[in-house]
Amino acid sequence: GNLCELLKANTTTIRERQTMRLKVKAASSEGRVSAMILTGAPFIVMAAIHLLRPEFYGDVINEPLIRMAFPALFVWMFIGNLVMRKMINFKM
Repeated sequence: GNLCELLKANTTTIRERQTMRLKVKAASSEGRVSAMILTGAPFIVMAAIHLLRPEFYGDVINEPLIRMAFPALFVWMFIGNLVMRKMINFKM
């Protein structure tokens, strides 16, 4: 009698937790897609501009300040990506 009720309660709890995990995953999927788009957009735009007007970045690429700034830009993009990931991932 009592063991049967205990097993039913455990089964119900496990199913409810699985359902909740799936709901949280579905709710956070929009954030994950947004993070991927925001991370990839600068590269896509830069590649498109380079294909359409190759001379657009011609003088800028050779500037020493730009060459020093590029690693910093990648670091900031990485940090932003980590922050977005922390905001999106929920511990269940």
